Amino acid sequence: AAAPTAPSAAPAQDASAAGSSAPTTPPSGKDEDICPSDSNAAPADRIAACRRMLANATDSASKNTALIELGNNFYDMGQRDEALKNYQAAIDADPKVAASYANIGLIRLDQYRFDEARAAFDKAFQLDPDNADDIYQRGVALGDLGSFDAALSDVKRAIEMKSDVSDYYGQLGLLQLADGSIEDAVAATDKAASLSDAFWSGTAVIAYYLGENYPKSIEMIDKGAKEQ
Repeated sequence: AAAPTAPSAAPAQDASAAGSSAPTTPPSGKDEDICPSDSNAAPADRIAACRRMLANATDSASKNTALIELGNNFYDMGQRDEALKNYQAAIDADPKVAASYANIGLIRLDQYRFDEARAAFDKAFQLDPDNADDIYQRGVALGDLGSFDAALSDVKRAIEMKSDVSDYYGQLGLLQLADGSIEDAVAATDKAASLSDAFWSGTAVIAYYLGENYPKSIEMIDKGAKEQ
């Protein structure tokens, strides 16, 4: 994306492999187009472009953007420590950009450091209260911390803000299962499946099974097996 965004969920690339795939000549174009982690340039060229952007930055906003994109590139290469360093540097450059904190929160979730993740998403949401993804991710962290009521509140709020994201409903279903609300979990996971080709059908099977709807359980198990 052109603007700073949260790291992508794409599989991490091995850093050595990424370096070896770099072209022998740098790609043509503006650094602003090459640097983003979702550009078509090789990882080494993206990082070089981001570093040139950082070196040429004349204000805090430009520095923040370059540092976030550097972090995103390192995140996608599986270098979480380097990503964290750049996200923290982005905060030092401009502490009022929500994406810096949200990206740190995603890494802390990856590392099972759920309280730190919750704190990071707290800050991101304070800075950008219209961002449904940040409130959803805080709900994920709260659920992992065992704070199910607060987690449910956050995930439901995210759905109110953006009602077409399958992951939101899938997480809602998981939380409702943990809370023992089987019928609600069934409805949530059905909604998730309808938005994402039964991506959450495994959770739906559990919900139907616990609800003793055995014919539906068999139907969902068969459907899931055919999709494998």
